[in-house]
Amino acid sequence: MVKALEEEGSDDPARRINVDMTSDGVGKKSLADFVTSSSKKLFRAMGLDSAFLDSDPADWHTDEVYLAGARRVRRLKVVNDFAERGVAMMQEFNLCLTKDESQRQYLLQVVEEHRRKFPDARKSTVTSAN
Repeated sequence: MVKALEEEGSDDPARRINVDMTSDGVGKKSLADFVTSSSKKLFRAMGLDSAFLDSDPADWHTDEVYLAGARRVRRLKVVNDFAERGVAMMQEFNLCLTKDESQRQYLLQVVEEHRRKFPDARKSTVTSAN
């Protein structure tokens, strides 16, 4: 993987990795297949010293630079911020609709039934059903 850091990366990389899951080679890919010189930006963004990358990975467990970076990374709190914001938004929206739990449950059932009847949610589908 350290060797992969020498491969040329994009100056304007994608916001997220796009992988064709139907391709035959996906199951054979390793983390190193997704690493390029652009991956070093992570070290800079987190203020981590990447000097340990020049030494043998077998010696990293005794390298103080590596150990300090590893401690910092382990302390990171990982959250799915996008999902958490979505949940919070839906909870807030649900409270705007009605405060009565039975009415809220009935409304959700109505929406579920409507989505079952009209799965593609196009105007043409809804008007042709009448």
